[in-house]
Amino acid sequence: MKKIREGQERIIYNDWDYLTTEYENEIRQFCFEEYADDHGWQSVEDVPKSFLWDVINDCRSMEWEDAEGYLKDFFDNEIFLCRGTVGRWNGDFDAGKIIYSFSELADAWRDCDYIKLYDINGHFYIEAAHHDGTNCFEVKKVTEAGAEYIDNHYWDYSDRELHERLFNNSHYTHLPHFANSIYGCPKIEYKKAAAIA
Repeated sequence: MKKIREGQERIIYNDWDYLTTEYENEIRQFCFEEYADDHGWQSVEDVPKSFLWDVINDCRSMEWEDAEGYLKDFFDNEIFLCRGTVGRWNGDFDAGKIIYSFSELADAWRDCDYIKLYDINGHFYIEAAHHDGTNCFEVKKVTEAGAEYIDNHYWDYSDRELHERLFNNSHYTHLPHFANSIYGCPKIEYKKAAAIA
């Protein structure tokens, strides 16, 4: 029987992690170790929620600043196609956009509460949750031939048809390989299989 290998997920930014009990406990422990003497805390449980969340929000902001710098450098110089679904109160709906800047890419998660940006073997994915659902997108880089196709056929098709023609043709779009370009990760990497006892 052939085993299916699972691609290694390279996290670019993920603020969903800040909501886990495990992360909250780690930060609570950190706060206690760093600030207990200054505040007279006797145990980890003495760390006030408000103090804890101030530290978590500071960590979140610093992590976002780092990620945002890399994202701007990468997405501000090329043409990309963002395609997927938008979650709404009445279901998931197809969505897509040709993007020319990081600011336009950020529309995929604007007004969302939590975002996760990640790369798996060159595929760039976005998951962004809001009160009605979750937006899920994949982003591909538009080639020179793809940019020419957009210029020549923009008015010939609906946005959905144009995006589909671009997205499913490797002559017009290809994987952006963000993690390889920015972090130097291997283009292809798989999760290690668990040892069988």
